Amino acid sequence: MTKERKILISLISISIIICIFRIISIFFVRDVFSDEDVIIKHIISIRQSGKDYYGESMPAFSKVGAGLTTYTYLYPMIFFSLLLGSVNAIKLRIIQQLLTISACLLTSFAIKRWFNNKKLFWVCLFTSLTLPWGFVQANRIWDPSFVPLYFSIAFYFYVLLIKRENKEYQKYIFAILYSSFTVLLAIVYPPCRIPAVFMWIYMTLYAFIKKKINWIILIVIIVTSTLLSLPLAIKILTDSEFNQRSKDLLVFKDVKFYQGLYQWGKNTINQFRFDYLFYSGDWIYRHSLPIFGMLGTISIIPLIYRIYKRDFNKLDLFLFLIILFTNLSAGLTNDYSPHSLRACLCWICYAIIIAQGWDKITNIENKKIKYTIYSVTSISFIIYFTFFCLIEKGILEFHV
Repeated sequence: MTKERKILISLISISIIICIFRIISIFFVRDVFSDEDVIIKHIISIRQSGKDYYGESMPAFSKVGAGLTTYTYLYPMIFFSLLLGSVNAIKLRIIQQLLTISACLLTSFAIKRWFNNKKLFWVCLFTSLTLPWGFVQANRIWDPSFVPLYFSIAFYFYVLLIKRENKEYQKYIFAILYSSFTVLLAIVYPPCRIPAVFMWIYMTLYAFIKKKINWIILIVIIVTSTLLSLPLAIKILTDSEFNQRSKDLLVFKDVKFYQGLYQWGKNTINQFRFDYLFYSGDWIYRHSLPIFGMLGTISIIPLIYRIYKRDFNKLDLFLFLIILFTNLSAGLTNDYSPHSLRACLCWICYAIIIAQGWDKITNIENKKIKYTIYSVTSISFIIYFTFFCLIEKGILEFHV
């Protein structure tokens, strides 16, 4: 058996085990916090009467929460819940976990296509399945949990659009699907709107400048995105309550301009802090993790190795810009800081960057160095999942 084949078998086995652990972890989340409780009531009410918990008939928008929230996460949950009979938190969390695992799979397929690297598919799947923030948020029934799903679908169709030889009709299909799910990403969770717009501009311009798409495809993308985003844009512009809520959260409210700039910068920098990313995470446990941070301490190894090798690519620039714009937009609000929910779009981007680091590590020729890294990683993951699934006072003990 070749070395490459052994690595692949190991990654496949570990990925399957992790998926099983993710499902098992659902049964250790005992609390249902207020947002989830309302969502469960919405689903039950719509299934029974066609009206949501507040008595509105099949609404498109809700004013509950930190902004004008859409139901683009609620209706898919209703659809899948029909397959499970009665509704409860456990069943809905199983749906959410399976959808998030699907997002990890789609992202991995996209990365495989981008680099034409079969092994990287399994490395990316392994990485995206194990990053702490995504692991925990997939156990929560709310709109931020849908962000990785819509991002992965948009990214997958974008990669198909620019990374393969397509027939003319296929290009139009991929362009429409990429545009549609990018808009859904902006719609599904309010804090994703600014990053999604910048992401859409960058991705579309990159494809056009690199001659991956022509003028006609560019027009199709612009028209599709504009038409789909019009209802939300009109609602935002005409809804006084939403506008007031946004102004109340803005860092520039009731302070001098330079003070607002300082707070904006401070909020943004907080989301790049070492302890936030790798150690302590968000101070609100239901948003993040009290032990491992957003990315987990073990992720330091592949990131340091990538920096050491200085082997970066155009995809890294693309992902870094998404992370930057996401954190800049999250820093504009004074709600909480750091606020991992407002930066949830970053999670899957970090997963791709970290996965490339792990892939580089598997190619290390010095066996002593390679197996030392493997040993440290293995021990760390054993401890990591022990906290997740076996210890009651571990990181699944949230404080609402």
